[in-house]
Amino acid sequence: MSVLDYPACTACGKHASDLKKDAAKDDVSTTPTPTTTTKMLVCSRCQSNANRLVHYCSRECQVSHYKVHKPICGVDLTSPTRATIAPTLHARPDAPFQPPQSLLFHLAALTTLPPTAWPAATSPPSFLFFPTASPSSSGTAPDFIPIVLPEPARNLFNCLQLVAFETGNPISVNLMYSILLDEVAALGGAEARLVEQLSQEYRLDGSSPSPSPSDDDKEQEPEPEPERRPTLRSVIDDESEPSVEQLFEAIGGQKNTRILVDWQVYESERKRTANAAARQKEQQEGQQQSKGMRRGGARKGRR
Repeated sequence: MSVLDYPACTACGKHASDLKKDAAKDDVSTTPTPTTTTKMLVCSRCQSNANRLVHYCSRECQVSHYKVHKPICGVDLTSPTRATIAPTLHARPDAPFQPPQSLLFHLAALTTLPPTAWPAATSPPSFLFFPTASPSSSGTAPDFIPIVLPEPARNLFNCLQLVAFETGNPISVNLMYSILLDEVAALGGAEARLVEQLSQEYRLDGSSPSPSPSDDDKEQEPEPEPERRPTLRSVIDDESEPSVEQLFEAIGGQKNTRILVDWQVYESERKRTANAAARQKEQQEGQQQSKGMRRGGARKGRR
């Protein structure tokens, strides 16, 4: 593993400047550890096989992020828009969910974004929103908008994305949608397109749960047609609450409960602040309107 100086960790978004601050708190007489280093680590396989730098702030972050990184580890993605990206990425043949090419292409493009593709002094984007069309293996990637999430939302989103990539869990995708919705709301009319993109990428568009069988499979005894997966829109519109067991499964296990709680606390505070700002704005507008009416009345009285 090589050690390079680089702005942000792929897993947690920590910057090199933050590493220096952490290291300064430790005893300078001790030998530096992966958590006290002031240099970023890089994936050696991606560096040697694909000439690509995927950075981590510590060995712990690299290990924890490997399940997400594994499908594209060492794959040559030097040109994110070329048509051969998607066919080079494959999930495990025995995986319960086989991601479509649009999702594999999305992850490939997300991983190869240069630091200049997102706002300075922020963490790497967690999602690429394609406002016009989903990426595919035919032709160049369409225009995209990188979505950078605040830390509580990013941590939960990473957990949900891993579960969704491995299993296609509809509840995981629904929670991903909830996190992303506020970020794309400012774009105006983007909600329907966000649903469409997530539906295509996680096979929640009413299609079969897996790709069509090959010709060899068709020659064998036909099996009962598998139950079709629900649509993401139907999952969103379903007002019933998931069970505790379903929620734990969607976030990657009970071990991630603290991440979920941190996000819920963050969301509650964010909404409280937004509501307070909206009420203050209404009061100010009301006061200005009252002043205008009083001024108008005074002018009439002078006449």
